[in-house]
Amino acid sequence: MMKIYIYIFAIFMSIAVVSCSEDDGQPHSRLTAEICDMHVTGEIADYAISDNNKKLIFSPTLKISGNTSSDTTYRVMLYYEPNVSLSEVTPLSLKRVLILSPQKKTTAVDLATASDPLLFRSAWIGNNGKYLNLDIGLKNGTSEDGSDKHLMALVKDTTISSGTHANHKYVLCHRQNGVPDFYTNYMYFSIRIEDVMNGDTITVSIPTNNGRTERAWVKKAIVN
Repeated sequence: MMKIYIYIFAIFMSIAVVSCSEDDGQPHSRLTAEICDMHVTGEIADYAISDNNKKLIFSPTLKISGNTSSDTTYRVMLYYEPNVSLSEVTPLSLKRVLILSPQKKTTAVDLATASDPLLFRSAWIGNNGKYLNLDIGLKNGTSEDGSDKHLMALVKDTTISSGTHANHKYVLCHRQNGVPDFYTNYMYFSIRIEDVMNGDTITVSIPTNNGRTERAWVKKAIVN
């Protein structure tokens, strides 16, 4: 069974402070934030593909410590400053985005009923139609030995067809698993929806302090 063990960290790489430009005497930050698929070869991250299918070439490139694989892709929230060239960007910081892969109820049997509350903040479907992105808060604190970790799973519930479209239902399962709940960390998660047809609905049941709540999104046309 696949489980996601979550270590809470806000930024796993910080590169530089945000620079600003002057326009009529007023400072304006050019910071841009997008969730992307970041390409890494060895320990070098050289570009990312945004959810708008835009290739963002890093200038300078980034060194990712501890990675030795070739042609690896990481899902990240990328904070960057656009350069003069439309295709080049200066990366400023990154947040890791975890991908939730749907599982059958029989596979996620020990997490299928886990409903410890999460804080839902927002969600959106990327313009290229590949992912549904979730912005979710988890309650955290430091345990005595630091070994406790959140457990999460995305369980595929049902697919209901209606005419030419379908509603794909998922259940987001979460177990606090002994982690103290002193404060909230917000994290990004992505659900792959490439196999969902345009016009179909994706419904996710999310555990909250007020019980489970369902949120639904319709997949729109893909931007090339």
